[in-house]
Amino acid sequence: MLTIEFLGVEKKVASAYNRKTPGNALAAVVEDTLKRDSRTQKEVFEYLLRNLEGSQMPASTLEKLATNTTSWIRSDVAHHRNTPLSALERMIDDTYEPVLWGIARNPNSSPQLLEKLLNKNDEEVAGAMVERNEIPVNLMERLLEDKSQYVREVVALSLNLTPELMAKIIATESEEPVLISLARNPNLTSELLTQFIQHSNANVRIVLVRYPNLTEAHWQQLARDRALPVREAVAASGNVPAQVLELLSRDEKVEVRLKVVTNSRTPASALVALTQDEDLTIRAAVATNPNLPSAQLEQLARDEKVEVRRAVAKNPHTPAAVRASLQDLVKSVVNQPPNR
Repeated sequence: MLTIEFLGVEKKVASAYNRKTPGNALAAVVEDTLKRDSRTQKEVFEYLLRNLEGSQMPASTLEKLATNTTSWIRSDVAHHRNTPLSALERMIDDTYEPVLWGIARNPNSSPQLLEKLLNKNDEEVAGAMVERNEIPVNLMERLLEDKSQYVREVVALSLNLTPELMAKIIATESEEPVLISLARNPNLTSELLTQFIQHSNANVRIVLVRYPNLTEAHWQQLARDRALPVREAVAASGNVPAQVLELLSRDEKVEVRLKVVTNSRTPASALVALTQDEDLTIRAAVATNPNLPSAQLEQLARDEKVEVRRAVAKNPHTPAAVRASLQDLVKSVVNQPPNR
């Protein structure tokens, strides 16, 4: 440590990338660099003022640099994690936009300072502000009114977004990507989910099918959805309750019943019922399901449609005697000449 300090203080040589470089060594190199020409300053400060985690750059040094006449130096200071709030406050009226973006991103900026910054109505400031690890609650409502869809998307996904603002997004937002971001927010309450599931946008409702905390009532709502793709998504879900799959096994659309047949969570009772389905595709699909009881496999082995009987022959759980009686169906497919 003494050697690093000596190099910085006495020889004016220091590396910002070495986290062990003490603050007084970094400060000494900054002071020495400020006496040099602009090209040298650019070369040195390019790495010396990097916003590196663990940097020991002194706050007092950054505070001094905050008033430097060179715009890019002030921008580096505004972005640096060691820059104190007092320096950031003095930079709020800077005319160089990247300085304002740095203040918007800086973890040391207070909610009050950020609110003042937002009042400048700079389009890029809002975009920089939502890149923070946590967006202050006092700014969220303003940011949700921003014309940038990207800004609203990020806010909708924020973990500290209040239920009141979530409800506002559901009620007033028109852009699908923003609504989908909210549908992925893990903090949606049960009440909000109930409301959200009734949203007019079917693509949003499909995303909600994948929500981890749906209740039985939510699943029932989605299973009765007017949009076919939503019911298909429910029928294919790996989390859907067995009772809901029972309900969907009687859906009017073949596409939904087919998803039920191929869902590993579908109870045997629903599979048994589907062996009586009037649609050939459904009976053939259920005939391949490994969870179908042997009695139903034997029944389907006598189906009037060869496609169904062939599916039974391919099911590894079909009783050996039944499979043996259907072997000619499998062989006939293998031995068919290719289409010319």
